[in-house]
This record gives sequence, structure tokens and C-alpha cells, in this order.
Amino acid sequence: MFGCHYDDLFSHEQFRIQVCRFADNRIRHFFAIALITALLIFVITGEYDTISKIKGIPVYLYLPGAISVFMILGTTFLIPKIGAKKFFILRVSGQIIMAIIVGHFGILGSSRDLMALKKYFGAALVIAGVFFTTI
Repeated sequence: MFGCHYDDLFSHEQFRIQVCRFADNRIRHFFAIALITALLIFVITGEYDTISKIKGIPVYLYLPGAISVFMILGTTFLIPKIGAKKFFILRVSGQIIMAIIVGHFGILGSSRDLMALKKYFGAALVIAGVFFTTI
């Protein structure tokens, strides 16, 4: 329109590289600040005997932390590739379907909530919604 197109300024690949570098630095800063904050809280409260209690924690309780790291990294790398709209549609629909599965089988100590016809119908609507919004 004004004689300058998006491709004239920089290529899509250069833009993607810049976004990834920016996000990569933000991730490093996030985890560094989280570590420093955790250490400060640990030093300020003075509860040093809690370190010995870490050995008694079941391994599966560390799983949410690992999943959170992958969610943050996945968000950082997937949004530039597939777009924010598609990413969040897939993320929320995946959470809904997983909640139905976890509730049905009572995984991780949750109360069992057996599948009923309306839940099958709801899951089918979620999957259909994902299909129609992402094509």
C-alpha cells in the first residue's frame, strides 16, 4: 500500500529466529528468577531440615513440575509455528479430553466419575470443534 511490504523488511525465517531468540532468553530469565526466589525463600525461612525430607517424596510428585517445563517450552516453540489460535484450541481441548479420561479411570487418586452418554457426546463435540476450527 505504501510501497513497503512485510517481506521487504525481513524474511519470515529471520523473524522466526528473532522470536525464538527472544523467547529463549525469556525462558532462561524466568527459570533463573524462579531459582533465585526459591533459594531466597529457603534462606529467609531457615527451614534447612526440609532438604532431608526431599528423599521421602514419591517420584511421581515431581511429574507436574516436569510437565510444566514442557508446557512452557512447547508454548514458546509451537506458537510461532502453528499460531496462537490453533495452539490454544488444541491445548484446551486436550485438557478437557484428558480430564474426562482421568475422571473415568480415577487416575492419580482422583474420584472416579464414570463416562456417561452425555460425556461421550461432549467429547465428540470438542473433537469436532477442534477439527472445524483448525482446518
